[in-house]
Amino acid sequence: MQPSTYLQPLTVPARNLQTFQLSNVPTWKSELGEHLGFLRLGKRSLTLAKQHIGLFAAWYESAFQQPFHPQAITNYALAQYRHHTLNEAR
Repeated sequence: MQPSTYLQPLTVPARNLQTFQLSNVPTWKSELGEHLGFLRLGKRSLTLAKQHIGLFAAWYESAFQQPFHPQAITNYALAQYRHHTLNEAR
């Protein structure tokens, strides 16, 4: 039985390495944008996904006083964000 592709680490080929080097956008945002592009989502879905992830990243940096990296997401951070969005952000 082969492992599910959902459990494999995300690897996204860089199409334009110069863009990655010159951009002041963190690498994870660039990789996320490319990954979302591969999913063939509609324009509105792409925009909303990027907005939601951007809001989470901003909240994470504010709440934990450290730069956001997707690999550092914990269940605790997700539970805190859920509490924040349901109770405090409204």
